[in-house]
Amino acid sequence: MAHFGAEAGRLHLDLTTLRVAGAYEGSSLVAKGWGADRRVARQLRMLQAVNPQGVPLYVRPHPGDSAELSCIGAALEQLAHLLGPGLLICADSAVGHLKNLCAAHRAGLNFLVPLRADTGFPTRFLEQVGHAALRSLAYTSQRDHSRTPKLRPRYRGALRAWPVIDPETGDRRDFRRGHANPRELRKTGLARG
Repeated sequence: MAHFGAEAGRLHLDLTTLRVAGAYEGSSLVAKGWGADRRVARQLRMLQAVNPQGVPLYVRPHPGDSAELSCIGAALEQLAHLLGPGLLICADSAVGHLKNLCAAHRAGLNFLVPLRADTGFPTRFLEQVGHAALRSLAYTSQRDHSRTPKLRPRYRGALRAWPVIDPETGDRRDFRRGHANPRELRKTGLARG
């Protein structure tokens, strides 16, 4: 990517479902599958990885009936192969399952993803961290820079170790779990350690 001047050290990965109308007989991509609206319809899936400037560096179509995790897993393996060590992947909660996090770690990827509720993070947050442990963060989003300081959301956060056992190999993996609590929104994310 250096040849074209495109930054490729951090990529934002997303899988989108595109609904279509018509027959599309013989199409290798259009197929009936589950969409984000929890309905089955004719569709195809499009996976993109864009850099922080919004330049798409990796775009792949997938059949509409493809499993989301299979599409994402194939992309993570390919990106790790193409871009090598040090790559940071920012993805949505589809990657936030323990099995997927461990697979990304084994592939040598760094990642930042929101954890899924079924990983137990809400309970773990209350038991191991708690709201009183969150500290002020010096962060202002780009869209809030024009607001006066009193009107800007205030963020609090904490970073904690999160040792887990890889369900595939039985090996211990050491992740870091980040907790943030802006005034209006509470989220928990995860970064590889």
